Amino acid sequence: MGNVFFRNFAEAAQDLLEIVNIALPGKTVYLAKKINDAYSIEKVLDNDTGVRIKEGAIYSAENSY
Repeated sequence: MGNVFFRNFAEAAQDLLEIVNIALPGKTVYLAKKINDAYSIEKVLDNDTGVRIKEGAIYSAENSY
């Protein structure tokens, strides 16, 4: 496989989520970044699982695992 270049974060994130979706079909997958004691949801690939996670949402890391 040759070098792959992306124009922006959204394009790279979408490709990454689609690759993960191949390994975990039918699941909701997302990318998040940790900021202090919270997680910021950056990109979501929702497969109609009923999980209500939205891009831009911020969740406390206190109760996460």
